[in-house]
Amino acid sequence: MHSALKNWYINTIVIWVVISATALMSKNIYLLSATIAYTGALPFIYIVIWMSISPTGKKIRASLKIFHWAVTLSISAFLYGIYAEFWAATTINNIFKVDPGLFPITLSLISFLFAPISIIYREDMLGATQAITIFVAMCLVNIIPLALIANISFKKILKFSSVLFGSVCS
Repeated sequence: MHSALKNWYINTIVIWVVISATALMSKNIYLLSATIAYTGALPFIYIVIWMSISPTGKKIRASLKIFHWAVTLSISAFLYGIYAEFWAATTINNIFKVDPGLFPITLSLISFLFAPISIIYREDMLGATQAITIFVAMCLVNIIPLALIANISFKKILKFSSVLFGSVCS
């Protein structure tokens, strides 16, 4: 149990489950809002944890000390901020039919919380992504248990899975 508490990935899931369960049982609007915000932030939290703990993340951070990587990430963050602000302004304008500048807090909140979701879950891509994911899952559901029984390393299984997914997507 003590070693499980040292695992940051498990701890973030435990926090999420506790917040979710408490929010659902108490029906408190603040806990529900915190649950939604935490759920949206989980992928970013995992990226930060992965970058700080894993050996690969440490190598990436070491290579980011090079100036051009810092500039590239800064430009990417700037462009993402512009996209998020534009998307949030369009969303507010579609809902309320007024200038988004009248809702500065709402505009900032939507930009921060919901723009990552709009990038990941684009409506025009979801159908194809779902079909590809279902096909790959149907292929892998038979292969992975046999590979694990045959004592094939999990890295090889992941490489095969990514090759299969890549070949289906292209």
